[in-house]
Amino acid sequence: MKKIIKESVEETQKRLQALTEKINRYMKQPWSIYQKPFQIADHLYYVGNSYVASYLIDTGDGLVLIDCGFCETLYQLIHSIHLLGYSPTDIRYLFLSHGHFDHCGAAGPLQKLSEAEVYIGREDVFFFEKRRDLIHFEDHTPEFPIHGCYDYERPWRIGSTVFRFAHTPGHTPGCTSFLIETTHHGNPVVCAMHGGLGINGLTYRELDEAGLPRSLHQAFYEQLQMCRTWKVDIPCPSHNHDYDILSLAARVDESRDCFVNPDGWSAMIERKIQQYLPLL
Repeated sequence: MKKIIKESVEETQKRLQALTEKINRYMKQPWSIYQKPFQIADHLYYVGNSYVASYLIDTGDGLVLIDCGFCETLYQLIHSIHLLGYSPTDIRYLFLSHGHFDHCGAAGPLQKLSEAEVYIGREDVFFFEKRRDLIHFEDHTPEFPIHGCYDYERPWRIGSTVFRFAHTPGHTPGCTSFLIETTHHGNPVVCAMHGGLGINGLTYRELDEAGLPRSLHQAFYEQLQMCRTWKVDIPCPSHNHDYDILSLAARVDESRDCFVNPDGWSAMIERKIQQYLPLL
């Protein structure tokens, strides 16, 4: 049996310091992470940057945007949406995966532009009402209204698209993952984005320091076990380092069949489980 070695205090500090330095670099030089938008399925598009994903869905009854990235990269997001022939003013709903700045930083100005309704997991609402420090880099995240929270028991049909929401706590208390029922060449497919696979903040020491419940430590592992069983045709990562969708985009042809990978989702989740084991 493989011996599991727990992460030391020094290793945790080194990991978090490296992440902070990387984020600061991206915010100071946002052009360095520009990514040309691309189509994934019939009505699903990648409009994020090379670090954090955003997905645009044309439902036929308005646009839905999943995550909106840094406030500093909003100009890129707007440009990408225009390149695809759409207008950001037609975004009807903004679905946020969780309350960290790299996923919701641009929500404020984007909501003012589009007048979209903003949704987030209920357990993350307090980030914005009482604990803005938990957003991280909260000074880079303008305030925005929250219009609703996800119903994890009921799918939501918007136009031709069905969205299913799954509570996948750990990375944040209200982290939410998305199952998107759409089409590829007219055939039904299920696309999925996990709301937060990052392990930063999940040691007992980090949870205690943040004033978050220790139960998130085990909850992260348990929801990964659940997610691994999902039947997904097209994996859509929230960060490219979890599943390299950008390399697929670099060699995509007119068929876009390279994005269809029924084994990709479970493999991505299994890799994260193995990465997390040393922290348990």
